[in-house]
Amino acid sequence: MLLYLETISDLTKIIIYTDDLEELNRKEWQTNRNQTEELLTQLDNLVQGRKNQIHGIFVNTNTGSYTSMRIGLTAANFLGVALNIQPVGVSSFESIKFKHQKKFTTPLLPTYQNRPFITKKKE
Repeated sequence: MLLYLETISDLTKIIIYTDDLEELNRKEWQTNRNQTEELLTQLDNLVQGRKNQIHGIFVNTNTGSYTSMRIGLTAANFLGVALNIQPVGVSSFESIKFKHQKKFTTPLLPTYQNRPFITKKKE
């Protein structure tokens, strides 16, 4: 099974595909910037005991919200470490090529359209 995560907008997607890219299961929902509270629960509900069948993790790294992109990358990296699978960043599901590695070697890093705007600590 292949797992695809997309968290770059308020419409979050988790899709499970067969190796032949046939869709097995899908969950899409409006997160309204609550991915941190909802993503792992939704993912666990969708996978339901089939984690050992996952051998490919893909996450959309196209431009989007700074925080929501990092949430998706963190989830993909977390799963990659837990399942010993190298996650692959893609610009869309259509761009997936079967270049995933068998073992986790390097965390995915985000690329941003603009520099992050981080303010000073409020006093």
